[in-house]
Amino acid sequence: CVGDAITVWMMNRNALPGGELLIPINVSSAEAVSPAGIQIELRYDPAFVDPATVAVRPTAITGRTSFLANTTEPGRVVVTTLGVVGGAGLRGQGHFFDIYGRIMNSVAMNATSQVHLDVVTFYSEEAQRLCVDVSRTATLRAGSNARLGDLNNDGAVDIGDALFALRLAVGLETFSSQHLITGDLNGDGRIDSADAVMLQRLVTGFDQVNPPAPRDDYSDPLLLANIVESGVPIVISVDDEQASVGGAVDVPIRVSNAQGISGYDVTLQFDAALLEVVEVREGTVTGTYPQRWHTGDGTVRISMGRREALYESGKSTVSATLAIVRFRVKAAPAEGDAIAVRIDGTPALKGQYGDSFAWYTRLNRVHGEIRLESNEGEGEVPSEGEVPDEGEGEDEPEDGGGCDCSLCGGRGSKTLHDWLGDWLLVGMALVALSVFSRGKRT
Repeated sequence: CVGDAITVWMMNRNALPGGELLIPINVSSAEAVSPAGIQIELRYDPAFVDPATVAVRPTAITGRTSFLANTTEPGRVVVTTLGVVGGAGLRGQGHFFDIYGRIMNSVAMNATSQVHLDVVTFYSEEAQRLCVDVSRTATLRAGSNARLGDLNNDGAVDIGDALFALRLAVGLETFSSQHLITGDLNGDGRIDSADAVMLQRLVTGFDQVNPPAPRDDYSDPLLLANIVESGVPIVISVDDEQASVGGAVDVPIRVSNAQGISGYDVTLQFDAALLEVVEVREGTVTGTYPQRWHTGDGTVRISMGRREALYESGKSTVSATLAIVRFRVKAAPAEGDAIAVRIDGTPALKGQYGDSFAWYTRLNRVHGEIRLESNEGEGEVPSEGEVPDEGEGEDEPEDGGGCDCSLCGGRGSKTLHDWLGDWLLVGMALVALSVFSRGKRT
């Protein structure tokens, strides 16, 4: 064989008698594998799993791969691939194919059974057999504990499990290995926004978790393999903003192309002595779908998952905001007038089937900063002897001090009244003098 060994494994699964099973066949990396060079053979106990219910479904990795699944022989499944429907080859890690079935109603509670990978053969595009490292056995159990999708372990598979996945993703809940058994729906070895997306789809039915099998020259347009342009990077950026010490400022996190996004995980890093997070609001990507955030010492982690991908038919690019973080400026930096707000690590952008933008293109980061506004001149009091600027210090007219007579035109001019009063006194004096003079002559 050639190349680094590709790890192949299955996950243990629990379900109630009569309940549906999803048995994933996982791979550590699919990039070297030819879409026409795959053969997998699996054995199960037909007395434990109902052969009439066994089916093979593609995943985000193999959603464009044409394949044949032979399930006619009870207890045996054979999968062979024929090639890819359009576009490039295989990308990603996690679920490669999913095997579906139901535990027989007659199986006793807590009974167990084994599933075996007998054959796993991968070839490269150059028809060279690739090295594989296969963990060949997984255990199936008829029981109510640790069922697929019951991430919060409350006995039900519902929207609460998707919300719990987001809480795990941002660090609001403590992670355990049990969560990978119940909630790692895309098989990438972590719980993040992709699992929150797939859990929302699982709640509506097992058949919503996987893309439909390709046919002829058609594959699901919502697969990221059909949306993301290889070689065209996606940019996640933090806006530059302005604020003053003690004030609050909204800082958007933007994505240059949101076409196909169902979930994201992003962490911002900042100086906790200078900034604090007040709240995180939904961006245009989020809409009414659940979002969770958690702030630590100088970081804020944000995750979102929406059941349906953001997709606008006929458009190649849809710019959007992931979230808006409101900061309060606690203090000014010791040097300079800007406080950095950085994107910590590489953000994760996910599709609705658990696929990742990073499988197909680069994710570039653009950090931001909050520049402090100058407070110079605000609230200053003139020093003694200083003449105020024109218009400053003038008394406002008292209420009722104006006049509404026709002479004043309603302008309240007291000077005009004073002038009229003086002339009235002069006139009265002249009249009195005239009367007095006539009296003396008579």
